[in-house]
Amino acid sequence: MAEVTVKKLLAALWLSLALAATPSPGFAWGREGHQIIALIAEKNMTPTALARAQAILGGDSLADVASWADDYRRDHPETGPWHYIDIPLADSKIDMARECPDGQCVIAQTEHFLSVLKDPTAGRAAKAEALRFVVHFLGDARGFERLHCRSLFQHYSRADGNPVLADDRVKRED
Repeated sequence: MAEVTVKKLLAALWLSLALAATPSPGFAWGREGHQIIALIAEKNMTPTALARAQAILGGDSLADVASWADDYRRDHPETGPWHYIDIPLADSKIDMARECPDGQCVIAQTEHFLSVLKDPTAGRAAKAEALRFVVHFLGDARGFERLHCRSLFQHYSRADGNPVLADDRVKRED
């Protein structure tokens, strides 16, 4: 029963992401953008899936936790790479060994946290953390928060976090 509910929850989250996946150039995503995606997800969830999600989250709504991963990242900078993946523009497919070394990207971490949600032996705290990350990552994926995918960038400065264009002359300043 719990597995069916988790599947419905995940399906509703992905559906909500797809519904909201229109381009949005020119504005920062931030807390409100994440909350909007979470509210859309909640509106598309079955009552059972929504109740299960809220139970996992200790009564919080998806919107309440939508920006949690960004807040968490401030004190846990090692989670920074989990919010994006760098894919060179010229590539027609993802090379996970190159773009996601050691599973340190949004794709691998989303898969990891989905597996925690599906694991019947995982505790509520582990599932709550996993659901917070998944909700956030789906919000990031909504438009890859102005280049979370960063396909235009070949590399970036890890020191200041600002990506550098392939020609090394222009830095992203937002």
